[in-house]
Amino acid sequence: MKKIIGALLLMGGLVLMGLSFPQLPQTWKGQEQRFAIPDTVQTISVSASQADIRITSVDDLDEIKVTLSGNGSLNVNHSEERIDLQVEDKSWGLLPRGCTLDIYLPSFYKQVLMAEADEGNIDVYGGSEEGRMTLRELALTIHLGNVKVMDTHAERLLFNGAAAKFSGEQVEAGSSEFELISGKIDLDKYSGDYDISMETGKLNVSNFSNGDGRVKLTAGQINLDHYEGGLKAEITSGEINAQLDRAGGAFDIHIISGNVNFLLPLPADFRLDAATEDGRIRAVYPFDTIDTQERRKLEAASGTGKIPLRVRLLSGNLNVDSTP
Repeated sequence: MKKIIGALLLMGGLVLMGLSFPQLPQTWKGQEQRFAIPDTVQTISVSASQADIRITSVDDLDEIKVTLSGNGSLNVNHSEERIDLQVEDKSWGLLPRGCTLDIYLPSFYKQVLMAEADEGNIDVYGGSEEGRMTLRELALTIHLGNVKVMDTHAERLLFNGAAAKFSGEQVEAGSSEFELISGKIDLDKYSGDYDISMETGKLNVSNFSNGDGRVKLTAGQINLDHYEGGLKAEITSGEINAQLDRAGGAFDIHIISGNVNFLLPLPADFRLDAATEDGRIRAVYPFDTIDTQERRKLEAASGTGKIPLRVRLLSGNLNVDSTP
């Protein structure tokens, strides 16, 4: 009797599962589409709920090529000034979720490119350095996942993330704005001004030689390596580690609770104005002139002193040394 009841329950469960998923995907094979980009198109927008989006600039391509693999469907909407690519998640039951959308974009397109994903990864590859992707605006949004941009030039770069990581390498931007709730931003061989607002996380900038940065950080760390630009930073709780190859731009740092560690080049033309309310200042850098050197205050200069480096700490320490 128990075996009969168990069998009936099992059959009932299978029937309920079938009723719960009446529409099954007809195919798991990749979908490919090709279409032209009229001269009137000003914006290409890509969106997905759960997908990996990969966008690659191609020199010898005269139309967009789109390939979708995995469990999803692609909707394409055209208008005179806009092309919208939208991926719909078709996953069901216990089958793997998500899909991958590959977009091959002709290098002659130089207007606005937008990509957004709720969960997944967004990769933008600008192609070769000679045929680098050049855009009027690049706007990327992700709630949970990673964003990577390589070999790309944009007059304006926008990034918005919730719990995410942004990685930019060989990127040029006239101006850029980053907004991140929690995560990490890595910029390597980046060129241009940047404005970053982050609640909690880490910012790494390396091999930076052209531009100025502005950072607002609630809690976290800023690491600058082989840095030659300027920086204005406001930190509630955190730390700045800065190794400068050249004093190429002004620094204005304000930290409520945290430390600053400077490795400054020799020779260099800068003037350091630093003070801490609760902490100490330790400087072993060979300044040319020292106006004030106390436990909590330092005013000194190297060379012509034309580049201002200003540090204000409410609670924290400042360490100043020379670059090895």
